[in-house]
Amino acid sequence: MEMAQGEIRGRAAGGLPGHLALPTTPQETDLRRISALGAIVLLAACSADSPTSVQEGPGPLAVAFAPLDPVPVTLCKSWVDAVNPAPANPFAFTVTVDGGSSPVAVLADECVELGSFAPGSEMTITENLEPGYELEAIWRLSRTALDADGFPVTEILGNPDTPSTTFVVADFSRIFFKNSGFETPPPPPVDFAGCTPGFWRQSQHFPYWTGYAPTDLFSDVFGVDRDGTLLDNVWARGGGAGALARHAVAALLNAGSPEVEDPYTTAQIIAAVQGAFASGDFEGAKDGFEAANELGCTVDKSRD
Repeated sequence: MEMAQGEIRGRAAGGLPGHLALPTTPQETDLRRISALGAIVLLAACSADSPTSVQEGPGPLAVAFAPLDPVPVTLCKSWVDAVNPAPANPFAFTVTVDGGSSPVAVLADECVELGSFAPGSEMTITENLEPGYELEAIWRLSRTALDADGFPVTEILGNPDTPSTTFVVADFSRIFFKNSGFETPPPPPVDFAGCTPGFWRQSQHFPYWTGYAPTDLFSDVFGVDRDGTLLDNVWARGGGAGALARHAVAALLNAGSPEVEDPYTTAQIIAAVQGAFASGDFEGAKDGFEAANELGCTVDKSRD
């Protein structure tokens, strides 16, 4: 970006180009002081690394300002957990500068150079936290300002509850995201349950059938060639196909009941029945359904 030129004007004195004429009246003395102060402010506004050029000669004295240098920005990930080890996989970030976003990956206790950016650019850094990790703090370290102990001045940015910070690129060097981890507790054990064919065949329990009716055809529900309704088959006797049909209906009703935590899904039960009828091997599927159906009935029978 090309800076505008600032001009300090004065009258040439004694024919010496580039010098300001000394005033001879009190009013000119005040003007001299104001002009000098203006020159100091303008020159101080330039970066120490950005030289100015002075145009000498009769007439106006012009000071041309060079563009401010781009500011380097570094993103660092600090692992501050004293108990849990740092993960081997990198942490994922999204860096947005003046509306354009890019993904960035940073390993624990390492830094990544994001590049150099024009002063005044708006930057947002967001950490895409995975489950099991916590953000402790976001720090910014100054590139030039030192504290009383000689260390870079540190500013805390953002809120640890919000893994993101937005700031205007200025004279700083590093952004630190400090993380810790915690052991994700295992999910609580599921207490599976199941009601037997003898429960589901009783007429007082028909109101507990969910998603199916006693009059639904077995062949329509399971997609196999077998006669009778679901009620007929939950009453089926004997072994083989009859035993599978009996326990398959009970398993289906368990899976559909909001009061029973059955270990099988409806889709799994239907697929197992179809596989058994296709192969003629009924025992494997029957044994699995029977074991599940005898886990204990959790339907509230007080409504009988």
